[in-house]
Amino acid sequence: MPPKANHGGKGGSPKGKARTQPDKGKGKQNDANDAQKAADEMLKDVNTEVEALSSALEAADGSEH
Repeated sequence: MPPKANHGGKGGSPKGKARTQPDKGKGKQNDANDAQKAADEMLKDVNTEVEALSSALEAADGSEH
């Protein structure tokens, strides 16, 4: 699809697209970065909980045997 668009408007239209597209892309990238940071934070919390539960399970197993 992009080649057709470039053939259609070689003058100002590709330049216009080139200017406007990165702005949209940056916004999406920032949103993605924010989402990634939030996911990382949640993952840290989950990992902490998993470690705590694993330790508790190991302790329980040790006391049972």
